[in-house]
Amino acid sequence: MNGADTCNTGGAPADGVTEIAKNMKGLFNTEDEYPYTSGGGTSSGKCHAKTSAVQTGITGFTTTKSGDEAALKIAAYQQPVLSIGIDASVQSFQFYSSGVYVEPDCKNGPDDLDHGVAIVGYGTMTGPAPGPSPGPSPGPGPSPGPSPSGDCMDNVDKASCSAESKCNWCKWIGCSGSPCPKEAPAVSSKAAGLDYWIVRNSWGETYGMDGYILMARNKDNQCGVATNAIYANVGAAESTATVVV
Repeated sequence: MNGADTCNTGGAPADGVTEIAKNMKGLFNTEDEYPYTSGGGTSSGKCHAKTSAVQTGITGFTTTKSGDEAALKIAAYQQPVLSIGIDASVQSFQFYSSGVYVEPDCKNGPDDLDHGVAIVGYGTMTGPAPGPSPGPSPGPGPSPGPSPSGDCMDNVDKASCSAESKCNWCKWIGCSGSPCPKEAPAVSSKAAGLDYWIVRNSWGETYGMDGYILMARNKDNQCGVATNAIYANVGAAESTATVVV
């Protein structure tokens, strides 16, 4: 807690912001300064952030009112990136390909959130599914080749996945140790009038619509999109968590 989690234990998005605001005094390392090593056999499980970093001006974070999608919309309008926790445990989320994701089996309780993503916008379906909003170019990842860990899911591209005999490169889920499904489950809709959040996932461009998913908006906080949402405060004075009402 309070930004003190080590890299190998994970943590809530708020802890990551607190790490930058308090422990790093607003500094943030670039990909070149702190390259990705997890899964490559070279990580010791400790954070190695450098003080020769970019000054972001991040001083804390703001939490939106839990469960309130109207408050979430206000925050999403004002901020370029909003971090949220969601229930991504339902298999249909992993198989999503396009359209507005509508999954009645999703849960939205504080203890049901198991994945962090980012809201970058919102809208209402008026016809064919729109393309994702532009996002930053992906940073450098692990070098091509079979995963040192032997875990199929650690292979981030088709070539690496295909190099391991037990792995299969699947259109909707990337590298899998199981046979690929014949088609994605039909849990999304392109019907006009559906409200959606534009969400950027962290599973690479092979997921969904080039790395993005349109998640149902105004569907009783489906999948917990508004249960635990935060955005970073930027300024000169130190801030503490507040609530959007």
